[in-house]
Amino acid sequence: MRILILTTDVWGVGGIERYSRSFCRALALAAPESERWLVSARPRPSGMVDPELGCPILLTKGPKTWTARKLLLATTLPLLALRLRPTHLFALHINLAPLAQWVARMTGASYSVVIHGIEVWGILPYPKWRSLRGAQKVIAVSRFTAEMVRQRHGIPEHQFAFLPNITDLPLTDGQVSLPHVPTLLTVGRMAKEERYKGHEVVLQAMPQVLRQIPDARYVLVGDGDDRPHLERLAQRLGIAASVAFVGRVSDDALTRHYAACDVFVMPSKTVLDPKRPKGEGFGIVYLEAMAHGKPVVGPNYGAPTEFLRHGENALLVDPDSPSEVAEALVYLLTHPEEARRMGERGRQLVAKEFTMDTMVRRLKNLLTELGQR
Repeated sequence: MRILILTTDVWGVGGIERYSRSFCRALALAAPESERWLVSARPRPSGMVDPELGCPILLTKGPKTWTARKLLLATTLPLLALRLRPTHLFALHINLAPLAQWVARMTGASYSVVIHGIEVWGILPYPKWRSLRGAQKVIAVSRFTAEMVRQRHGIPEHQFAFLPNITDLPLTDGQVSLPHVPTLLTVGRMAKEERYKGHEVVLQAMPQVLRQIPDARYVLVGDGDDRPHLERLAQRLGIAASVAFVGRVSDDALTRHYAACDVFVMPSKTVLDPKRPKGEGFGIVYLEAMAHGKPVVGPNYGAPTEFLRHGENALLVDPDSPSEVAEALVYLLTHPEEARRMGERGRQLVAKEFTMDTMVRRLKNLLTELGQR
C-alpha cells in the first residue's frame, strides 16, 4: 500500500490543520506497513520544525502565495506521483480534490476527499463538484456535513465515510482550584467573517449574568480582525472589568485556561446560505473543553449538536438570543454539582468516541473498505 496525502497545512493551529496532523498520525498507526508521503499546499513557514507525523513531508519549499503555490503543485505533483506510484490519495481539503483526481487519473490510483464544513455546504465550482463525485470515498468529519453535501451536491449515501475530529489533550476531571472566581471561557478566532462563533452574543449576555453573579469573569482566547470591535462592545456594555481578552496563547497556557474555567461557551450559529454558508463543521474546541471535564453552552442547531447533548453534557441555546445564553450560564454557575456531572459525562464521551485510538480504529475500517489493507 502506497499512500499520498494532500493537505492545505500541517503547521498551523486551526481545526483543519490539527485534523491533518491527527489523520497522518492515525494513518501511521492504522497501516504501519504502508508507504506514506505528505504534500502540504502551504510551504514550511520560516523557523518552523516539522511535526512528527509518521511520514515524510515533501515539497516543503517554494513560493508562499496561493496562486504561485497552486501552479507549483500543478506542475510538480504529477511528476512526483509518477515516481512514487501511490495506490491511493487522500485529499484532506476540497481545494486539493481536483488535483488529487488529476493525479489519480495519471497514475491509475484511487482517491478520497475529506470534507469539513462550510467549504462544501454551498455552491461548488464545477472542478470541485466533479472531484467529489469521482472520489472513491467522501470522508465527512460530521454527519451534518455529509447530509448537507448529499442534499446540495447529489453525492450518493454509499459514497460517504465518517471520520470525526479528535482531541489529543489529556482527559481531566474538571475540578478547579480554590479560592475560585466563576469563569466562563471561549476559544476561537475573532474574525469579522466568523462572527457566527458568537463572541458578541456572549458579551451581550454578560450584563444579565453579572446582575446575578457579580464576580463572574469571561475569558476570550484567540485573536483576529474583529477583536477591536469586541473590545469596544465590552466597554459600551460596561462589562470591560469582567472580561479578559488574552489573545493567542501557547498550548500549555490554553490547557490552563480550560482547567481554570467553570463553563465553556460558544453559541456558534449555522447559516446554510448556498452562496455564503456559515457555521462550525465540527467544533474541535468543544471537544477540548469536554476533555477537561467542562460543561458546554452551545448552539441548538448544526454539526456540534451531534456530540453536544442538551441536559447531558451541555445546555443548547438559540445562538441569536443573549438572554438564553445568559440563563444557561447562570444556571450552570449556580448549580455546580449539575455542571460537574455534565462535565464528567462530556469527558466520558470524548474518551469513548473522540481519541486517537478511535480514529485509528475507524481508519482501519476505512482502509479495508478502500481495498488498501
